[in-house]
Amino acid sequence: KWKKLKIEWRNIKFRKVPAPVPRPVNIITTKVIPSCSPSTIEDNVKQVEMLLTRIWKEVEKPDLILFPENMLDRCVGGPLEKRAEAIPGPFTKFLAGWAKRLKCHIATTIHENKKGRFYNTAFIVDRKGRIAGKYRKVHLTLSELEAGILPGNDFPVFDLDFGKVGFTTCWDNWFSGTSRILRLKGAEIILFPLAGDVLDH
Repeated sequence: KWKKLKIEWRNIKFRKVPAPVPRPVNIITTKVIPSCSPSTIEDNVKQVEMLLTRIWKEVEKPDLILFPENMLDRCVGGPLEKRAEAIPGPFTKFLAGWAKRLKCHIATTIHENKKGRFYNTAFIVDRKGRIAGKYRKVHLTLSELEAGILPGNDFPVFDLDFGKVGFTTCWDNWFSGTSRILRLKGAEIILFPLAGDVLDH
C-alpha cells in the first residue's frame, strides 16, 4: 500500500562552485556484421583489422573505439570451448597492438574461457595496450544459459584518463537497475556493446 509521508528539508545552503572544465571525448562506435555467414574467427579478425586500419587513416585522435558484442566469434559455429579465449589472450593482444598504435582505448566483448568456465565478458584495452578492466555480463539470454555461459555478479566502473566508464552488454540494457547501479558508482559514460535484437522489449 502507498503511504503519505511528510518530508522536511532543514539547513539548506547554496554555494557557488566553479563550472566543470570541458572534457571533449572522441568515441567511435560500430555496428558490424561479419562479411560472410557462417564465418570464422580468422575472417572476423580480418574484418576488425580492416575497420581499425580505416579508423587509423580517417579519424583524428580517437579516445575510445567500441566494437559490438562478441565480434570475435560472431556467426562462427562449433562448440564454445573452441571459440572462447582467455583474457589476456590472442584477441586481446591483437587489440592491444592497435590500441598502442592509435593511442586510444578499445572495448568489446568476447566469450571468455576462465579455466573451463565461460562468460560473456566485456573488456577495455587502454592506450598503452594494457587491460584496463573487464565486466562479465550479468543478464544472460536463455540461449546463453543453455550454451553453458555463466553470469557475472557485479557492475564495475573503470577509471580511464578521460572519465569513468561502465558496461551494459546487450540484454543488460533492458534492466534499468544496471545503469542505475553504474551511475551510483560514478560512471559518466556507459558503453553498450550489442550483438543485435529483434524483440520488442
